[in-house]
Amino acid sequence: MKKKVVVLLVIAFILALVWFLVLSPIFTFRQNEKMVENAAREYFELNSRELPTGERVKTVSLKTLYYNKFLEKDIYVPFQRKNCSLDDSWVKVKRVDGKYEYYTYLDCGIIKSSIDAKGPEIRLKGNTTMSLSLGEEYQELGVSSVVDDVDGNLKVDDVVIKGSVDTSKIGNYEITYTAFDHLSNKTTVTRTVRVVQKLYQTVKKQLNDSTNYVGYPENNYLRLSNMLFRIYGVDDNKNVIIVADEDVTNVNYSKIDKWLKYYYDHLNKKTKKMIVPSKYCNMTIDEANLGTKECSSYTNNKKVYIPSVVEVNKAQGTDNNFMKTRTMSWVSNMQDAKKAYLTRDVFYY
Repeated sequence: MKKKVVVLLVIAFILALVWFLVLSPIFTFRQNEKMVENAAREYFELNSRELPTGERVKTVSLKTLYYNKFLEKDIYVPFQRKNCSLDDSWVKVKRVDGKYEYYTYLDCGIIKSSIDAKGPEIRLKGNTTMSLSLGEEYQELGVSSVVDDVDGNLKVDDVVIKGSVDTSKIGNYEITYTAFDHLSNKTTVTRTVRVVQKLYQTVKKQLNDSTNYVGYPENNYLRLSNMLFRIYGVDDNKNVIIVADEDVTNVNYSKIDKWLKYYYDHLNKKTKKMIVPSKYCNMTIDEANLGTKECSSYTNNKKVYIPSVVEVNKAQGTDNNFMKTRTMSWVSNMQDAKKAYLTRDVFYY
């Protein structure tokens, strides 16, 4: 008999908990939804001019209903003395088949109405952040797709695009893209367009008709990946060519690809994103063409490379040559890799 009593007490306790923690809050929440909907109906009865026409949707927020005294009591989050969201809770009204339909959404923390309150997802063509050179023409890339959880695929042409970009002035510009679903749930995404004076433009302007610096200029330094570089010049693809300001290493030519990968792997992530693969000169040099400024042989594209004698020669000016390192050694490899490397000359600067 005692066991039965204990079991009944336990069951009663569990049922009480279920009622108190689950059923009662949900029951109260549904009552609150109905109360708010009735308040909204009364609001639109007194403000009939605000009722929507056609396929439009009108919204009245919980805050408006409170401040205009259409609600007699506050609506709280379950188990808290905290009001449900005044701004994110609303009632929407739409004309359907000649009658006004009301859609109530309450945001009460852990409990929210099941009505659709989420705007569609907007996917842009291109990146949400992009950079343009000063004076470069801005071309609107537009929207790739608009998808709603309830309505499915929406028309891309219905997206409202606002904003402009003045590429004659350096600065950040915002283009906004706004879409609505059938209940006028709104989504807005922003594309930031940065108009900048790109390094290529600055270097190109300073070089005039030249492709590289010569001599020993004082203003072609650049710090990248916590190292000091010098700007060599620009190429035909609007890339800036830089070279380490100090000696980096001594390396056997047969091991150069391994060393270049090692060097690249130790650059920081930000620097790696800016590096453009390029081919570099690896022509054979002898006494007859030590002073050449024309390259006759190139490698495949590589992330980083070692400047050739051609680049060093092109940088030669009357006031020295910034491309010449403090220590320069010329080595040649014998026909057989098993044989020793021979040092031809060593120059100290």
